Amino acid sequence: MAWPGGRKFIGGLVLAALAFLVLAGPASAAGRCGNQAERPWCNTNLSPEKRAGLLIAAMTPEQRTSMLGGDDTKALASPDYTGIADGIPELGIPPLLMADGPVGIRVGNSTAMPSSMALGATFNPRLARRYGAVLGAETRGKGNDMLFGPNVDIMRTPLAGRSFENFGEDPFLTSALAVPYINGVQSKGVIATVKHFIGNNQEGWAGEDADRAVPGASPAGLVKEGSRNYVDARIGERAMREIYMPPFEAAIRKADPGAVMCAYNKVNTEYACENKGLLDGRLRKQLGFKGMIVADYLAIYDTAKAVKAGLDMEPWPGIVLGVSRLNQAIQSGELTQADIDLRARQYLTTLFRYGLFDRAAYVRDEEKIDWTGHDKVAREVGAQSLTLLKNDGLLPLKKSAGQSVALIGPGATRVIKGGGSSGVIERKFTSPAETFTARLGAANVTVLDGSDHAAAVAAARNSDVAIVLAANYMTEFVDRRCLSLECPPAYGDQDALIRQVAAANPKTVVVLETGAPVLTPWRGKVAALISAWYPGQSPGPVLADMLYGRTDPSGRLPVTFPRRESQIPLAGQRSLYPGINNVLGYGDGVNVGYRSYRHRAKTPAYFFGFGLSYTKFKAERLERVKARHGEFARLRIRIRNSGRRSGYAVPQLYLRLSRSGRGAFAPIRLVGFAKVRLKPGERKYVSFGLSRRDLSVYRPGLGKWVLATRCPRISFGWSSKEIHVGTTLGAPGRCRR
Repeated sequence: MAWPGGRKFIGGLVLAALAFLVLAGPASAAGRCGNQAERPWCNTNLSPEKRAGLLIAAMTPEQRTSMLGGDDTKALASPDYTGIADGIPELGIPPLLMADGPVGIRVGNSTAMPSSMALGATFNPRLARRYGAVLGAETRGKGNDMLFGPNVDIMRTPLAGRSFENFGEDPFLTSALAVPYINGVQSKGVIATVKHFIGNNQEGWAGEDADRAVPGASPAGLVKEGSRNYVDARIGERAMREIYMPPFEAAIRKADPGAVMCAYNKVNTEYACENKGLLDGRLRKQLGFKGMIVADYLAIYDTAKAVKAGLDMEPWPGIVLGVSRLNQAIQSGELTQADIDLRARQYLTTLFRYGLFDRAAYVRDEEKIDWTGHDKVAREVGAQSLTLLKNDGLLPLKKSAGQSVALIGPGATRVIKGGGSSGVIERKFTSPAETFTARLGAANVTVLDGSDHAAAVAAARNSDVAIVLAANYMTEFVDRRCLSLECPPAYGDQDALIRQVAAANPKTVVVLETGAPVLTPWRGKVAALISAWYPGQSPGPVLADMLYGRTDPSGRLPVTFPRRESQIPLAGQRSLYPGINNVLGYGDGVNVGYRSYRHRAKTPAYFFGFGLSYTKFKAERLERVKARHGEFARLRIRIRNSGRRSGYAVPQLYLRLSRSGRGAFAPIRLVGFAKVRLKPGERKYVSFGLSRRDLSVYRPGLGKWVLATRCPRISFGWSSKEIHVGTTLGAPGRCRR
């Protein structure tokens, strides 16, 4: 029987029923807050700010003070969370459970996602949202409310220990991926925490002692210079506005994260978490951030300065902003109760805004987590992150009966991942050895860890194809001392291993499972080179599918690979890295990453944005079209797959400044990109909307953004090097095209 009016009629009944429930009695929160008749702050019809104000008024001074510090000093060892604020049940204030997790949830066994750098290599914002959704769902499924991620720090030097947690060296790419990542996390009802605000671009230099920074070893005590805990990052205003702040700005204005985590380091003489100009000034007033500001663990020292600066909470260990220290600050006159109430109000407002009061507590129930679906996302990220840097025609491999393969190196059987707060314990792992053996047959696959070079050479010589899976180890707490595969020597002399294997078998493929760029001095001796980053829990099927042509290598470099150590940005300039007497200069200004190579006229091994495909693409007809609302200009270009296979094209747009107009500005910068799949012979138009801000530079003397030139020059390319066609934007008749 059909209802009269169909869905509209049913919708009307539902709305009428809801209206009856609202009008029939006091509006009560559906979660842990309680009934508004007894607790007026539980009225869900009020704004979060109003509700927080009513709650603050009902709390004792001691209760308000208790909101600022975490409540478990042993949280790091907890199997259920990495931070907790207990809440106050008698007032309906829920606990807040927090988890590490930019690349996977560090609570029990979780889906080990490919690293953030790998996500950067996908150049795929849609995939970034799915990535974030996986993390949000697992955070929730493990009973937690808040995720410490994403990490949107810019990779200023590839030596930095946490580079694998970054999206790369470019603020535009980082911003484009961070926003959907956050949206994905928060779509699951979990608060995302954007970190680390700001200038946390190194962990500290350890010299020769860094050799002890290997998997399973404690890095404590290794750092000798430029420690993140003490270094003073002296960042100029132009670099701050153009390089380091944009990812935070995009995250806050486009994704509305519930929290921002302040960094360990000092910024322009004051610790970031005690820096009023940063927290209250830049973050709240300039960027309009409305959520809570939380400290990184052990990142604050002065109770009064942190509170007055705008810090809302110390998640762990909850001592510097603990009740005892806060009361001492009040008694000494350094703080007033009003100062503390302001921070408690901000914390509670955030919990109201993101629904913690008005829902049931998340219960740890891992059986309800879609592990299979999450593994598919991890595999898709891994597949789209594989970046083919060299191919002398060997790939894709042609599968044939009896074909023999030698898998050599640590990545053949081991999980390759970073350490520190991203040291996820994988729930499952499918190694290349396992996958290749299953697909080719045990008799056709030789597996060696590479520790015995003579055995590896013999295996390579006796196999049709040799695949060397080289790796490095990067971790929070300490930077690498160089960019070779032997820094640190966690996996032996892999550079020598690659040379020897390549000499024994001309059909040698090198797969780099590294957190960031490494040196490739043997690249001219191998037939193919692939960057697989830290590939997560399914490197076997992802790599096999790509090597045998089931998937197209569609990754593009989110970072630049230097040709030699001396090319690394900041190399040989101790004042810029690791700093002198813990003062870290940012004299490189806006010339970071590929901009630095262009500025210094250095030719790296592989440029930012570069990556090969199994097919070929051509760009046709870059043209200006009608701009949409809010855009300064809109361009479109027609991309054609001129090859014989389906594949992903990754067109990129760059703003270029003429030599006479560069001054202190970067000579080139990314302002647009897309990722589009094309069948053989297929053509598609790809459009790019450009804002005035995209084409502007920040002039500190004027205190505002201005167009880089009167007639900005926009160029299309397949990387930051391969610039093909361009156009000039500006008022009609004033600019040559």
